[in-house]
Amino acid sequence: MNLEYIIKTSNELSEQEIKYCLKLLLLQKQITPTKEKITSCPFVCLVYDENIPIALGAIKQVSKTYFDKAEITTLKSKYDFEIGYFYVLEKTKYRGKKIAQNICQKLLECIKNKNVFATTEESKENPMKHILEKFDFKKTGKTYIGEKTKKNIGLYLLTRK
Repeated sequence: MNLEYIIKTSNELSEQEIKYCLKLLLLQKQITPTKEKITSCPFVCLVYDENIPIALGAIKQVSKTYFDKAEITTLKSKYDFEIGYFYVLEKTKYRGKKIAQNICQKLLECIKNKNVFATTEESKENPMKHILEKFDFKKTGKTYIGEKTKKNIGLYLLTRK
């Protein structure tokens, strides 16, 4: 396995890379993927294994409605970056290799000293929850029900300034 992590601004993404992102987001099954969602991201990380895209993560276009859902509206003005769209192909050879953790680290380096938030399913089995906690994100506010997934969702904040 020869993993290559590529981070680009959305302006730098080729049409093929955008298609890769959309394909991975379809497999993720958390959102309805659109080209606009990808091209509005300040940073996108694609991971390749032998030139095959196997994982994705991004600093996303911010949607501050999550702060309303978590009932902490007073904090939303302090967070201008959202990290998300994480997905690693569900193949045994990619699981447990810290690929999502490495994506998270690399994306956070792109926005040093900036406050950032994430939303993720509130489940002990959810690896993303553990990754966020590893990077000192703190669950804040009330858990709410995700519109698409109908799962319990938590808002996680990383305060850096």
